[in-house]
Amino acid sequence: MRRYLLIGVLLIAALALGVWSFGFGGASDAGLVPLEQLPPGFLNTARRELPQVKFDRAWKLRNGNYEIRGKDARGKAREVELNEKGAVVEVD
Repeated sequence: MRRYLLIGVLLIAALALGVWSFGFGGASDAGLVPLEQLPPGFLNTARRELPQVKFDRAWKLRNGNYEIRGKDARGKAREVELNEKGAVVEVD
């Protein structure tokens, strides 16, 4: 009996973890975009906003915006969010 209870609990936990990781959080909210495939001028706009940052990742968000991330010389993560037209929405 205990074995079936343990198996049931583990199955429920595995399903809950699967639903959370694939349905509600993190990577499913955005699509990873190689920097080379960003729309023309987007990376240059990000570099103008944060010239000290070496950008290494970009995502296309569900709302159509692009988030371009990198690190500054001290290793602090920085990001620039651009809308579909390439206008800066947020700098962090």
